[in-house]
Amino acid sequence: MICFYIVGGSNNNIDPRFISHFSIFYISSPSRESLFRIFSTILQNHVITFSIEIQEIIPNIIKYTLQIYEDILRLFVPTPTKFYYIFSLRDLSRIIQSLLQTTPERFNTIERFLRLWLHECIRIFSGRFNDIKDNELFNKILQNIIDNKSLLKSHRNYLFRKLILFSDYRTIL
Repeated sequence: MICFYIVGGSNNNIDPRFISHFSIFYISSPSRESLFRIFSTILQNHVITFSIEIQEIIPNIIKYTLQIYEDILRLFVPTPTKFYYIFSLRDLSRIIQSLLQTTPERFNTIERFLRLWLHECIRIFSGRFNDIKDNELFNKILQNIIDNKSLLKSHRNYLFRKLILFSDYRTIL
C-alpha cells in the first residue's frame, strides 16, 4: 500500500509502470459539515461533565477552528521553498486532542477554555511559519476571527492577557 498527496498545480507525474502495480483509490477530504459533526461530537462528549457555559460554546469553537483551518489552506499553499506548508486533518485533530486533555476542575470558565483553544491554534498552525510575513498573515486571520465573532470579542482582553503558556509537565522526565 502506498499513499500520494497530490499538491494542486504541481507536476507530480508518477510513472504509469509503477502505478500499474497498485489499486488506485481516491478519497476526497470530508465536507465542512462532516468535519463539524465529527469534531463537535467528540468534544461535546468530553465536556459533558463541564459547566453548561463551556458545553454551549463547543459548536462555536469547532466553527472557529474550521474557519481558521480553511483560511490557512487557502492562503498558505506549499511552494518549492515552503514545501512544509501542507496542512491536513491531523492538524485539526491535534487541536481537538489538546482540548480533550482538559478537566472540569482546571478549566471551569469559558475564558480559560477559550485561552487554551487559542494557544493550541497558535502552537499547531503558526509553529510551521518561519517567515515574519506569514506569521503576520496568520495573526491577521486570528484577529479577524476574534473581532468578528461575538463570543470571542467579548473575551478578547482575557485571551491576549500576558503570555499564553500551557503544558503537561507530568511526563517531562
